[in-house]
Amino acid sequence: MTEKDQLLHDLKALGVKEGDAVLVHSSMKALGTKLTPEEVIDALQESVGEKGTLLMPALTYENVSGEHRVFDSGSTPPCIGLLPTVFWKQPGVERSLHPTHSVCARGALAHRLTVGHQMDDTAVGPHSPFMQLAVVGGGLLFIGDIIDARPCWPWGSWRCA
Repeated sequence: MTEKDQLLHDLKALGVKEGDAVLVHSSMKALGTKLTPEEVIDALQESVGEKGTLLMPALTYENVSGEHRVFDSGSTPPCIGLLPTVFWKQPGVERSLHPTHSVCARGALAHRLTVGHQMDDTAVGPHSPFMQLAVVGGGLLFIGDIIDARPCWPWGSWRCA
């Protein structure tokens, strides 16, 4: 079994299935894999299939500040890891318009989950992908040793990896 096959098997064992909307918080380093970031993202996308939606936070709180007040969804890079940084620039990925806590998404609900984020007064307001994910029955998936929280979401059925 290849590493990618093992990752797909593990995602399925966690309960991720075709058609799901999954917001992935990740640590490429903690995965300890020889897979490239693109291969990991491909496996994540494959796990939700064509009818699903893959999301990743694309936070920019280190890049948008009092000194650097401009946020451009097409040119302001995420500051939170290798996988979101690679995912952000891939074909078909949409990014929400929040200056410090944007989210990138690709798949069936990408536009639905990212549109309107700029209307919120806070990063996790009612229009944010974080809150809209719950509305569509999506969940969070933590990959790597990035947070010690159980369960991931009260409305999600997945365990943290």
